Amino acid sequence: MRKITPEEIVEKRNRLNSLGINYLLSVGPDHLGRIPWFSAEALINARRKIRFCSVCQGLTDMDVCSV
Repeated sequence: MRKITPEEIVEKRNRLNSLGINYLLSVGPDHLGRIPWFSAEALINARRKIRFCSVCQGLTDMDVCSV
């Protein structure tokens, strides 16, 4: 499994959102019920970067989104 960076999550989410597509990142636990550390770390770091747009209240990594 390839490690995804927080920047990739934000970039993909913004690109797909501009096309009207919702982005769902599927992070499933392993056979013991554990979420891989690199997936958890990427999600936590992405959450630190994403906020609500001050104009449309959509999710973005900027104060005002590109939509």
